[in-house]
Amino acid sequence: MSYHQLLNFLSDWRLTFCFVITTLINILMGIAITLRIAGVETDRIAVSFSLFNLLALTARLANLLQSPVLGSLVDIASSTNNIPKLSFQLHLIIIAATLGNVIAVLLFNTSQEIFKNMILLFERTRSMPKMLMQAIFTRKGWIGIIRSLRAPKIWLYREDLKALMKPFVIYNALVTAFWTTGVLSAMLASALEPKYARTAILLSGVVNGIATVLFTLAVDPQVAHITDQIVIGERPKSHIYVLATLIGIGNIIGTILSHLILYPGAVLIKGIASTIGSM
Repeated sequence: MSYHQLLNFLSDWRLTFCFVITTLINILMGIAITLRIAGVETDRIAVSFSLFNLLALTARLANLLQSPVLGSLVDIASSTNNIPKLSFQLHLIIIAATLGNVIAVLLFNTSQEIFKNMILLFERTRSMPKMLMQAIFTRKGWIGIIRSLRAPKIWLYREDLKALMKPFVIYNALVTAFWTTGVLSAMLASALEPKYARTAILLSGVVNGIATVLFTLAVDPQVAHITDQIVIGERPKSHIYVLATLIGIGNIIGTILSHLILYPGAVLIKGIASTIGSM
């Protein structure tokens, strides 16, 4: 591929749009980790979970905007029979997910301050829309955000790592890997097997479902239990900072691992789709 061909390839607005949206989605979901810190610091765990749901909803809406554009990349690759190009594009989107999680970890120190202020603001307004209006759309709100800016800080205290290095840290990385590549592998599979393209894409829900079950059984309960122990004083508060950092790093590792899963996952989904379709 010549320089001009590469430049033309990378300047495709569809790829740029998906790259930017994927990065933003992963930043949002990455910094959401620090809501646990903000909840512990303010003793408002329930409110912090409500804010987490708000961030998750925003990420899902952004994903809805991205999905049709991502689907058009698959349609173009299928119509031109250019699978290597599609595969490269999907790997770039995974890189966007990694980039988003790296930025999120670097923003941990800032985001936890912003979320603390938002939780306290909610206590005064007693309304999520009013809180958002005051936090985002007023001069005072932006001054508060600027004052919350902090230098990046990685919370990894040696004395706390031993107490927190549990299997759920590894499970979290694996869950992230499957979540990152589930839909992408299904889309690649649909291009590899156009005859059963719809079956292949719908199988992405099975991949994500398995990851969700693993997260629900092996990751989230452990994280919740540790958070509860910190709230009631059975663990030092420093553990919540280290826990957030470990989850953030696990997310980064998971997105990197997803590069290895993308094609094998697509071949597996293709095989399952073909089997179901030929029955």
